[in-house]
Amino acid sequence: MAGGGDGCGDRWVDLSLDLFSLIFSKLSLPQLLRSAAVCVSWSAAAHEVRTRSRRFEFRGQGPWLMFGGGPDRDSSAATFYTLDEGREYTIPLPDAPISRRFLLGSAHGWVITYDTSLGLFQLLNPITGSQIDLPSVVSNHLDIIHDNDERSNIRTRRQFPLIESLIETPPFKAILSADPSLEDDYTVVFIHYFIPSICFTRSGYESWFQLNDVNQFQDILFHKGKLYATTISGSVQVCVIDDARLRRGELPTFTPVIPPDPDHCHFDYLAETPRGDLLNIQRKLGRHDLTVFVEVYRLQLEEEILSRRTEQVKDLGELIIFLGSNHPLCLSASDFPHLRPNSIYFTDELTLFNRHRRTMRIEEQSISGESQSCPPFPVDVGIYSMTDRTFTSILPGDPRLKWPPPVWFKLD
Repeated sequence: MAGGGDGCGDRWVDLSLDLFSLIFSKLSLPQLLRSAAVCVSWSAAAHEVRTRSRRFEFRGQGPWLMFGGGPDRDSSAATFYTLDEGREYTIPLPDAPISRRFLLGSAHGWVITYDTSLGLFQLLNPITGSQIDLPSVVSNHLDIIHDNDERSNIRTRRQFPLIESLIETPPFKAILSADPSLEDDYTVVFIHYFIPSICFTRSGYESWFQLNDVNQFQDILFHKGKLYATTISGSVQVCVIDDARLRRGELPTFTPVIPPDPDHCHFDYLAETPRGDLLNIQRKLGRHDLTVFVEVYRLQLEEEILSRRTEQVKDLGELIIFLGSNHPLCLSASDFPHLRPNSIYFTDELTLFNRHRRTMRIEEQSISGESQSCPPFPVDVGIYSMTDRTFTSILPGDPRLKWPPPVWFKLD
């Protein structure tokens, strides 16, 4: 085969983009990314296929660890760590620079990002490069869009607090209800841990809605069309986000389905199993906010009834759970043989925020002469085995795990 000027054979150079698309559609995500390094033509074709496609489907593509931006990192690309290959991939991203954005969460192949300099939220698909602007947190009113496209401004009793610290301090976690590539009917919800508050917006709306509540929330999850949340008191609450009520200016309210626990002293996550069960994962922290053990409970919910019915799950069997800022994942080991069954993979999102705030406070004291040093904080990112109750670190000693927090990323 004759050599092409860019390092590929002439026949490869002359392939049409449609034929490249057909070839690349048969590849795994790592194979697609590696193909871009073959030659200039393949790189251009791979980029074109990625950016012009609304959605990719890759069978067997397990969760990747996506690193957040930093001052000493490439601001125009995202870095991913693969658990199966133990290697990294770098994917170019559109503006704004990733170094200016926090990764608040991920779901359905999208990442929810927050620009700390502008207080702006975006949905980012790092594979296709697609972005969707979400409302700014500095909205002064609730802008409701009716079915007939007639617009009206409705002021409610619970307006979003316009405080400077909200812009400067990123929300703790955000989730996405559905893939925007498939339908224009999705909800984005975030927890701001230091207000505290849960806020949400819907596709087509131009403002965030704030759900004021006496509870301090820990985790959120969409389950069977409803929004579930855990609280610092150990309760589990549920609400329904209904468009008809929103148009009338009525905000949803949370109803408890699991009552508070007076002895609660851990962090509670929620996850949905492949067969539709709702799990409560209790992550207990010890010295330096490091995970000391994890317990899993199956919630036995009854509609509209406050219930204490929980069943401890001591063995996940073939299930694998991924916890962190991502929409919690619960996968089957039969679909991902490179992952450890009966295990929980976790990142360090909340404790990292707490440590970062402490570090900033210590550094401010050091500048004023009140303190001279900032103690090192260990990183708590790893795998917990339900089989033998042991921990295995992921990328031990890697400074990118410290700040900003990484997030688990998976295509649907």
